[in-house]
Amino acid sequence: MNKKLRALWFNKLSTQTESNLSMGRLFPRSPLTATKFLGIFLVVTFVASCGLKLHPIQVKREVGQLNLEYELPRQNRQTKYVIAIVKPEFADLQTEQGPRPTNAFEAAMLQQARMKQKREEQLDYNFSEKFHGNYKARLVDAMKDSLQELLSKKGFKTKGPYATFDEITYVDKKTIYLASVPSIKLYFDDKITQQACSRRYCTKEGEIQITGELIYKLIEPLTGQTMSNHRINLSNFGISRTYKHQYLTESGNIGTLSDDHPVLLTNTDKVLVEAINEFFTKAMEKLHKLISREEIINFAGDVRQLKKTKRF
Repeated sequence: MNKKLRALWFNKLSTQTESNLSMGRLFPRSPLTATKFLGIFLVVTFVASCGLKLHPIQVKREVGQLNLEYELPRQNRQTKYVIAIVKPEFADLQTEQGPRPTNAFEAAMLQQARMKQKREEQLDYNFSEKFHGNYKARLVDAMKDSLQELLSKKGFKTKGPYATFDEITYVDKKTIYLASVPSIKLYFDDKITQQACSRRYCTKEGEIQITGELIYKLIEPLTGQTMSNHRINLSNFGISRTYKHQYLTESGNIGTLSDDHPVLLTNTDKVLVEAINEFFTKAMEKLHKLISREEIINFAGDVRQLKKTKRF
C-alpha cells in the first residue's frame, strides 16, 4: 500500500513540473527587461518610502545660429545672355545593407540589436545625419539664391530655378545661353579624441572636419556640352571645429540623491552650425572668383555653333 501511495505522489509531482515548463514555453519572459524594470521600481519605491528627493542632472545644450549670407559684388552692365539656374545637387547619405536573418531566432536577435543601436544613436550625436535632417535643405536654397544673384550682378539674365538639369524644357534649351549646374559632396569627418562613460553619463570629445568636393559646371543646355568645369576640394578650406558632447545614461535619467553633481555640456549643434556657416562663406567666395563674366561672354561663338549642330 505504501509503495502505491509513493508512486502516485511522484506521478503528481512530475505532472505539475511538466505543466510549469509548458506554461514557461507558452509565455516566455524577458529576464533583462524584467530585471531592469524591477531595479528601477525598487529604487523609486525606496526613495518614496524614505521621503528622499531625487535631483535631476542638468544638461546644458549650446545651439548655433544659421547665417547663410554673402556680400555680393557691385552690379555689372547688363548683357543679353540668359543663364538657367539649377539647384545644387547634394550627395545623399549611403545606408549600409546588413545581413538578412535566415530564421525566427536570428530575426529576433537582429531586431533587438537594431533597437539597441537606435537608442544609442538617440543619445549620441551624428553630425552627418543632423546636417541632412536639419540644415541641408536651407543650405541648398541659400546657395541657389546666392548663385542666381551673383550671376545677375555679373550682368546676366537668369531663368529658373530648375530642380534638376533634366527639368529644363526643350523650348527653354533653345533660347537659354548656358545652364549653371553645381553639385556638392559634403562630409563631416568625426575624429574622436576622448570618450568615457560612468554609471550616470557619458562624455565624448572630438573634432569635426568638412571634406568632400564642390563641382561647378556651365553647360550648353541644348547639346549638353560642358563649357566650363571647376572642381573645388573642400579639404582646402580647412574647416575644423572641436566639440564636447555629454549625455545621460538610463541611470542618469532617473536622477541622483545628491545635488552635488556636475552640469553636463553638449555644444555639438553650435559646432555643426558654425562649420556650415564657414563652408557657405568660403564656397561662395571661391565661386565668385571662378565665375568670370568675360569667360562666359567669350563662349558666345561656340554656343552658337553648338545650337546649330544637327542632331539625330
